[in-house]
Amino acid sequence: MTATAIYLQDLQVMQKAAQLLGNQADATQFQASITTTTNAYNTKFLTSGGSYDRNSQTANSMPLALGLVPANQQAAVLSSLVGAITSAKNQVTAGDIGFAYVIRALSQAGRGDVV
Repeated sequence: MTATAIYLQDLQVMQKAAQLLGNQADATQFQASITTTTNAYNTKFLTSGGSYDRNSQTANSMPLALGLVPANQQAAVLSSLVGAITSAKNQVTAGDIGFAYVIRALSQAGRGDVV
């Protein structure tokens, strides 16, 4: 799950770089890969209850921070992330990989109170 999210982040960077460099063909190709991979990611990892994978802090924060969560599920996934933090007695359990995404997801959502 984390590897695919990081792959999607890499695709986002490559798409923006291609666009900035004026290489529209590559930008279009990267965008198509982003769309296809994001759809597959959400199909595999997004639960009907509004959380990702095993509902860990990392699982919920990475897709939020990277803009992968469908608009109609963003509030539920954010709630799952906050719940995962509060159930851990307000401690971050995301580890080295997930920590930056937890901070980014909460900051983007205006949840500095949780940070």
